[in-house]
Amino acid sequence: MTAQLSVEAPAASVASEQRGLPGQSWRVLFILTLVHIVYIMDRTVPSIVAESVKHEFDLSDGQVGLFTGLAYALSFAVMALLSGPLVDRFNRVRFLSLLLVLWSGLTALTSTAGSYIALLAMRFGVGASEAGGSPAALSLLSDAFPPKRRGIAVGIYKLGAPLGYFVASAGCGWVAAHYGWRAAFLVAGIPGLLLALAVLRGVPNLERGVLDHAHAGPRTAQPLRKVLEFLRKGPGVAFLILGLMAFGFASASVQAFLVPFLIRVHDMPLQEASAYYAAAAAVGAISPLLLGIFNDRLTAKGVQYALYLAAFVCLATGITGWIMVSAGSDHLVVVGLVLWQIFHIGLPAVSYATLLTLTPPAMRGTLVAVILTGTILVGIGIAPVAAGLISDALGGGTAIRYSLMIMLSVNLLAFLLYLLGGRQVAAAQRADQR
Repeated sequence: MTAQLSVEAPAASVASEQRGLPGQSWRVLFILTLVHIVYIMDRTVPSIVAESVKHEFDLSDGQVGLFTGLAYALSFAVMALLSGPLVDRFNRVRFLSLLLVLWSGLTALTSTAGSYIALLAMRFGVGASEAGGSPAALSLLSDAFPPKRRGIAVGIYKLGAPLGYFVASAGCGWVAAHYGWRAAFLVAGIPGLLLALAVLRGVPNLERGVLDHAHAGPRTAQPLRKVLEFLRKGPGVAFLILGLMAFGFASASVQAFLVPFLIRVHDMPLQEASAYYAAAAAVGAISPLLLGIFNDRLTAKGVQYALYLAAFVCLATGITGWIMVSAGSDHLVVVGLVLWQIFHIGLPAVSYATLLTLTPPAMRGTLVAVILTGTILVGIGIAPVAAGLISDALGGGTAIRYSLMIMLSVNLLAFLLYLLGGRQVAAAQRADQR
């Protein structure tokens, strides 16, 4: 069978049969989705217990932002650049299992922190350990599913995000409300330690690029300069990455201060606020799957349409977020929260599925790591601190509402960047057809 020279062309059936599709692929996807749930849960717990930590250590909102975001993001950014090339060169399964043990163990150890500095140190370690998680998982997924199925595969994998938010907000929120924030960290760290064994036993170290087409690019690891060159020259890639960074900046600030916002502005107790967060995340869980399916259909017509879809999702996220933070009644804020979660949770599925299609097999681990460096540093790192400092400058307390309004406006920039990326991909396809 001759491979078709288009990004939306189906994978060779012979390769699919040799790889054991669909049985092996779905097993890999299931285990990696569980890993993603733990990954998001361990990342989210600080935001759920932020108000309790703030009172125990007498912190400002800026210091809370440093704890929930920047301490994690700085180490993540540095280690992502180092772990990406490792993903492209070495056994991804063993690497992922080791990282899972490290970040889960450090999450559990956060329960023993006796000072604010100790809290920052633990979050620094968790960030460094989690840095290689997504590059390894997405690299494995791209070799478990052919291009025409990657949208739904990444969509299911990204279900781990809302499920992780749900477990963190409902489960860890309940534990924190009844037994304190330290118990919440301890409970959050245990599942990953057990899951590491399932990764070792249930996930094969798949051959790289076997389901991709001949034109997909090199299958042996490339130096970082080649990856950066592709990032600069690949049609739509730079705009996709910048759009994802802008989107992450807006979303991470809301995530970091959502529970404190509900507590301060709407006078909700911690358990009620975390329960609303959990319910909204549960409803939003359907979004990555639906958008992943829609992404596959649009990609079959042209990758640019997937980027246009992402642009629409960014705009919808900004609008629904504004409804949420500006609402006067509890009922309207909950409606806004649910709608915001639906759109906010779904965008990464579209973005990463499109990225995997646009990227050569041997560059996927490194390129995902480079992207995560930017999105985590700018989003989870800088955004919560910025939102906290703006809130402090406006007087703190209920002023967090106006800080989040400002941060949500960045979604408009993300909308424009994705549109430009789609136009660039469309222009490149027209040039190829001449």
